[in-house]
Amino acid sequence: MFRTTAKTIIISCLLLTSLGSYLFLNYQSTNQTLPTVDTTIEVELEEEMESESSSVLPDAAILMKILEKGKKIVPSS
Repeated sequence: MFRTTAKTIIISCLLLTSLGSYLFLNYQSTNQTLPTVDTTIEVELEEEMESESSSVLPDAAILMKILEKGKKIVPSS
């Protein structure tokens, strides 16, 4: 006959959990509706990203200040 061991119980629980999570995620993805996107929002986001790319990052600004101070302290020969 078939002997139930801990190994078969663990594997069967793993398979059932995997199947259950797959079904749940598949069900959740079909129930979600796609949000409507306004083109003006996309244009505003693109403009915002372009303005951010031209600005200096704070850590880079600190490094630039440190370099300027270092140039003043170190004598140029």
